[in-house]
Amino acid sequence: MKKLKQTGVRMKESLFKNFRSATLNFIFIILFVNVFQTVFGMENSIVGVIFTIMMSASMVRDLTAAPVKHLCIQTAVLFLMTCAACLVVNAPPLLALPVNFAMLFLILYAFTYEYTSHLYFPYILSYLFLVFISPVTPGQLPKRLLGVFAGAVSISW
Repeated sequence: MKKLKQTGVRMKESLFKNFRSATLNFIFIILFVNVFQTVFGMENSIVGVIFTIMMSASMVRDLTAAPVKHLCIQTAVLFLMTCAACLVVNAPPLLALPVNFAMLFLILYAFTYEYTSHLYFPYILSYLFLVFISPVTPGQLPKRLLGVFAGAVSISW
């Protein structure tokens, strides 16, 4: 009987901690996306959403050992994703198809590790968001690239 009460107390404490953590995460996501949208414009609000997804996914890796290296790699991959998404949306289908396949292959190659094989998923999801939910014209690309760089800094920080 005593063990049952202790288990019930631990379950309540665990539930409270999970609820508090989820609530704080939700508040952070809302604030981050709103600030991102205010700084980089409404057309880049989906980029803020993408980076909240990537921030939570990148917590499985330790990025503190070589922060500059991770920032450079993260920035390069995200710039390629952003430029490829812009090209795919604005190019004829025969050119867009190989660019799409090449980008998906690069994401899978760069983010499939032996121990964390699921890390590629947020990047593919983000690429699809850039292509289908919030495409940009070549004229809007510089502002999006600036937003992507700010997001890469926030992931690597």
